[in-house]
Amino acid sequence: MGITFAATTKGADAPEIEDGIYPATFEGVVQESHPDWAGKNKFGGEDDGERLRWDFTCYDEGDPVPVNILSNLNFNVKSKTVPLAVRLLKALLTKGEWDAFLTGASPDSDSLKERRCQVQIEHNENGWPKIIAVLPAGKANR
Repeated sequence: MGITFAATTKGADAPEIEDGIYPATFEGVVQESHPDWAGKNKFGGEDDGERLRWDFTCYDEGDPVPVNILSNLNFNVKSKTVPLAVRLLKALLTKGEWDAFLTGASPDSDSLKERRCQVQIEHNENGWPKIIAVLPAGKANR
């Protein structure tokens, strides 16, 4: 007898974590694309649908909870509104690395893996935790 397939109508359960700021570890970043993300952006320009998914593990009373945040690929440090990707990178870099980035150095995402930071969690309308901010670790957590 072969494999029997059964349809389901429920996705995975949302990780249990309350809104708040948690210590976290940066796990990496990957570039993704999705056709729903492509088209006109809010400024009237074209959006190619490319995003960076920044993965973190936050710790709620010692328990690991995987979370992520999407950003575009904009690293324009002279923009009037600081792009999310720039804010995320700044939270992960040391002051010396940040200063070097501003003068043309290009940090590699692999060198940032397992960096300590803090993530601020809120829940979306479906009850899933989402990162709304990434903050430096603070002196006690580095």
